[in-house]
Amino acid sequence: MLKFELSTRVITFIIFQIIICDRVDGKLFHQNHNRNDNKTFQNETSSFVTIIDEDYFMYRDGDSTTEFIIDETTETEPEDCIILITTTEISDENILTIKWTTDFNDPSICDSKTLNLSLTWLECDDETCKQEASVLITRFSYSFPQKLEACGNYEYEIIEIKWNGEESKIAQQIQANEEFEDIELKVFQDVESYFAVFLMWNRNENLLCEPNYKFELSSIETTRESYLKEVNVTIEGLDPCETYTITLYPAYKNNTLVESKGSSITYTMNQINPPPIRNLTVEYLENEKSLAVSYTPPVSGSKCVKTYEILVESDMEARNISTTLTREVFNLVYACTIYDITVFSTTFSDLETARETKNILIPTRIFNAPSPPRVADRSATSVNLTTTINPVNQKSTCKVESVTIRCIDYAQTLNITKEENVKMENDTSIELTGLEPFTDYYCYTKVKNVEVNIGDPTDPEQPLVKIVEVDATSCKFEWNSPKAYGIIVNYYVHIQFLNFSYVTSEKCENDFEPTTLTLSENVNEHVLINALPFSSYSVQVKAKNNENEGQYSIAQHCRTLAASPARVEQFMYERMQQELDMEYNRTTILKWTPPCRRNGKITKYIINAVHQFNPQISWTYEVDASQYIEEYSFNVENFQPDSQYNVSIQANTEEFIGRETFQTVILEAGLPLLTEWDSNEVIYSISTKDARLTIPYSIFHSEVGRITKILILVAEMSCDGDLTPEKGFVGKEPYLKSWREASSESCVPQYQTGTITDESIQTLTTEEGLEVFIFTVGNENCGDSPSYCNGPLKPGASYLITMRVFTRRGFSDTDYILIKTEKEVPFYTISISILSTMCVVFMIGFYITYKKTRTLREQSMDFSNDKKDIPINDFGKYFSEMSADDNARMKEEYAAIQAYAESLDKTFIASKANEKLNRYTNISPFDYNRVVLNDDEFENDYINASHINGYHYPREYIAAQGPKPNTAIDFWRMILQHKVESIVMLTSFVEEDRIKCHEYFPKLNGQITFSNINIICKSEENHQNFIKRIMEVEKDDEIHTVKHYYFTSWSDHGIPSSPSALIEFCKLFRSERQKLSGSIVVHCSAGVGRTGTFIALDIIMQRLKQEKKINIFELINQLRLQRMKMVQTLDQYVFLYNATKAIVNERTQRSQVLQNIVSYMNELKLFQGFKKDEKNKINSHQNESSL
Repeated sequence: MLKFELSTRVITFIIFQIIICDRVDGKLFHQNHNRNDNKTFQNETSSFVTIIDEDYFMYRDGDSTTEFIIDETTETEPEDCIILITTTEISDENILTIKWTTDFNDPSICDSKTLNLSLTWLECDDETCKQEASVLITRFSYSFPQKLEACGNYEYEIIEIKWNGEESKIAQQIQANEEFEDIELKVFQDVESYFAVFLMWNRNENLLCEPNYKFELSSIETTRESYLKEVNVTIEGLDPCETYTITLYPAYKNNTLVESKGSSITYTMNQINPPPIRNLTVEYLENEKSLAVSYTPPVSGSKCVKTYEILVESDMEARNISTTLTREVFNLVYACTIYDITVFSTTFSDLETARETKNILIPTRIFNAPSPPRVADRSATSVNLTTTINPVNQKSTCKVESVTIRCIDYAQTLNITKEENVKMENDTSIELTGLEPFTDYYCYTKVKNVEVNIGDPTDPEQPLVKIVEVDATSCKFEWNSPKAYGIIVNYYVHIQFLNFSYVTSEKCENDFEPTTLTLSENVNEHVLINALPFSSYSVQVKAKNNENEGQYSIAQHCRTLAASPARVEQFMYERMQQELDMEYNRTTILKWTPPCRRNGKITKYIINAVHQFNPQISWTYEVDASQYIEEYSFNVENFQPDSQYNVSIQANTEEFIGRETFQTVILEAGLPLLTEWDSNEVIYSISTKDARLTIPYSIFHSEVGRITKILILVAEMSCDGDLTPEKGFVGKEPYLKSWREASSESCVPQYQTGTITDESIQTLTTEEGLEVFIFTVGNENCGDSPSYCNGPLKPGASYLITMRVFTRRGFSDTDYILIKTEKEVPFYTISISILSTMCVVFMIGFYITYKKTRTLREQSMDFSNDKKDIPINDFGKYFSEMSADDNARMKEEYAAIQAYAESLDKTFIASKANEKLNRYTNISPFDYNRVVLNDDEFENDYINASHINGYHYPREYIAAQGPKPNTAIDFWRMILQHKVESIVMLTSFVEEDRIKCHEYFPKLNGQITFSNINIICKSEENHQNFIKRIMEVEKDDEIHTVKHYYFTSWSDHGIPSSPSALIEFCKLFRSERQKLSGSIVVHCSAGVGRTGTFIALDIIMQRLKQEKKINIFELINQLRLQRMKMVQTLDQYVFLYNATKAIVNERTQRSQVLQNIVSYMNELKLFQGFKKDEKNKINSHQNESSL
């Protein structure tokens, strides 16, 4: 028996597991009902738990008994780690760190215990917005790795699992630090006033952080600052032409500035034509005999003033001065003279403000003493004295009222004075009588002026002007009758245009001459009519009495209301003309300039476009105009080619809709796009003299304009050389022969049969729902007509047919269709029947023999028994024979290959069931060797690809069509299934505006996913004629690496520019093969022409190297046994001969070089042997001489 001493806690746990959970080892216990007995629990396997007393119980299982003794002395309640949060820290990078402590002095109590931490972003509902971690308590801190969202509100939880299984949770909410972006401050002149600016800056990217912004504006004379919440503000009360420094800082919520994120900009307010100066005062300075002119700058726009112009004019003189001061003194003015003082300001743009005028009469000024009296004549009792007066020289025009001469004797007993009223003259004579004879007199002269006092109230006072009524085009104002100091005879009203309340272009007429009106004395109001809407005017009035004019009143500003904007200016459009090598550009650029008379704050421009011939086709666009720019442009993308639209534009303010400006937009047609139209969908039936074409009506569907006509062009094969689809512009079409011109030649060149228009055809609908029309080539009897005619075809001839599709702009050709008319066979009754029977028997025998041998021929490229093999040393002569007479024998061989291919008995059942997966309806894989996909995840096992035998290994190649959008996944399934090592791509995605292959792989470092297959481009090497890429293909846990070779110098149905480029490409590709028996996928667009040529060249190069002989004719026949139309054109077949010739020449040259080296080495050895013999002879002779 085993004994254990356990604490009460452990016993409780064991009993809980056994009794409460009702299971021990998966067996249920049953409790006895005898309450006097010990409590015993038994399960179905005779295991017992017997509780003896509080300190003892036994567990018995069969023959084994275990005792558990509860030792009270060892009973201790396990203590839980009590977590105390001490600090939470958020770093400058918004990383949260939580730190904690425990309430135990001995941290080992918490060893191995963990805390569950979580951090939840409260503003986010996504599961990714929660961070969780489990850390040891004894770590005492944890930093959450994911950065907090700035200003985000978070809640973190700390959960501790106690010994008893309960959870202890601590939760607390925190807020992340604020973060701000650099401010980009922009300033705009407010469009409604020249005295305000609009500030705008970027909103903080993190919308949770809404900072305060401290705004500071300062100039030489003023400083402002305030705190803002918005991201824009309008600052009013600024001075035009003043330069301000504007600074903006983001601030934390406690208004602490973040100066490093601030922005500062210096801005100069726009210029206005200021109102007149104010408070013109003219003062005479008696002591200086001077005139002081002072004034106050204009009420607004004083910073726009360049100089103040002061004109001082009188009958005696005229002075003027330009100054920047507001007080000037004019010295030594003429006394008793009236001066007219005029003051106005000029701006930096040389505009003049309204003039303020005031006059002043200079008071009488005491003359300098006249000259001493001179004796002109005398007697015993009288004297005639003369004095000289010259007031002009004394800067005076005062009149002399009187001249007094006083003579006093020296004893001062006699004082004789005489005063005479005289005019101002240079010399004045006065006779004094009653003098004592023989007495000395002291005489002097005194002059008295006519008294003139300054400040006589002769000028009328300034009227008080008040604006009483304003609308968009008028302003009514009135004034009081001022104190006249006489009789008011009339009023002068001065009206000055100040500025528009919106931004205008320099191209617009913005300068207007001021107007001064003279009104009668009984008028106290005036209405300014024909005013410009949303503009400011200055209005002043002065009165004139019967003697003088008063000063102009203080200027009142009248701002007219907004009105409907004028028409936009210079509304036009631009189109990019399509060139031959360009895609059609649908973009139409509309351009216009804002109206010169905006008449308000333009908020947007409304553009309406209506199709000229179908009003139901229309669009409306809105262009934001909240920020003024000199010229607007707007790109319209949805105008249809070959259409005309009536386009109107109008400027809108918040209250008014502007007048419309119209423009007719003409979109020319483009060159027809045939990228999606497949000529292989044309179905044809052939007779001896005509061909019935069933053409899909989709050829009339064009995205670049209406198809105006289609020309059917026919040419006998090989008569015009290499015919390729053409495109061009209307008016520059190549000349086309008529049937009569072409049929007169032995080999019929290309000619035009007739013209098809949309109106001339009758469409049919096939069982598949395809809309088609029928055109029969060769069904007309042309006779001698020289015009275009659909004349009959030649029996037993091969023709190339294309459809030249026209829009109003130009034309494009479809791909050529190859047809062959039936031969004319004479009717022979008996002989034909016999021959037919024999032919049938012969064909049956041939078929049986062929079926028996086909399998052997298709297993590998075995050339050992072919009698037509050409040794490498004889190929030069053989090539000369084959290429003679314009490759005549090559053409014969290729024709034989074509005939042999047409006689093959192959089935295409799988292809017909999956026509939508074929790129071309006439290119299908044979059933017997097609690639069968075996992925259980997909129902379909079909792909347009064929196994092709290699030189050394069967099924070394897979020839495939270029993937389509719906077959790209199947292409990569095939790559994974066959562990393909290399892909050779021989086509571009788009060639001559036609889609040739879907983009089935990603760009460098990119990835693309098809269903559950992911492709990553790991590397890319660019060479002269090809691009090599390394790609990883991932599916589930499988990663497969494949090399991708893209040969860039080969067009569809054509050949490379030189054989050397493709030969070198083949060499490099073959040298990098690692798994020689692995499959190679080769594809172009259809997977037969360029694909077959590449595979054939690769096999030719291997066989030349291995066997030193070749048979191109038999090789192509064997390739066509495995996939139709391999080496699709005669040009490609001839190219193989030329490439083989280049390879043989290279080998011959290399062999000749080696032979030269060997010959040289042999000669070198003979020479060295000769020298050795000569040396031996000399030594022998010397030995003989010594003897």
